[in-house]
Amino acid sequence: MTSQTSALTGIFDLQDAPQYAQEVVRQNFDQWGAFTNLTLRGMAELFHTEHERGTLPITFIAVEAGRYAGCVSLRAVTMGAITHPEAYLDETPWLSNMWVAEFARGRGLASKLTQAVHSAARRLGYHTVYSSTQQSDSLYHKLGYVDIEVRSYRGGLLYLIKKDLK
Repeated sequence: MTSQTSALTGIFDLQDAPQYAQEVVRQNFDQWGAFTNLTLRGMAELFHTEHERGTLPITFIAVEAGRYAGCVSLRAVTMGAITHPEAYLDETPWLSNMWVAEFARGRGLASKLTQAVHSAARRLGYHTVYSSTQQSDSLYHKLGYVDIEVRSYRGGLLYLIKKDLK
């Protein structure tokens, strides 16, 4: 890690901090790989940083003193719908693959990452963002997301939610 990287703190578009791409891919593979049935290579394709700026997907990362602390993406299709489309809505865009490192929890990073997604969605002309959660009282609900539908899924409940950005 360079001294420039070790001083890095904040929320960044992954395209502006590609040195974290491999770590983002590995963490997402570890967290979501079995759920999505993606290989490590398949997961890497979801997080490539060489696509046209201002188009989906957009991944934001949280960095604290150079250390990768979290991520979230704004995607046309949520990661879960890749292999389980029957469980999701045919809407776009989706707040997807939220994750905050254990060491960084309780500091508001998930809220800041969510705000970055909302700002990006507005810039792209979207008025609504969709997501899903298995919790009825999730952080998303506290941030103004409302239930659209609740579905039985993989032995539990899946709350399909949305946030109006107007």
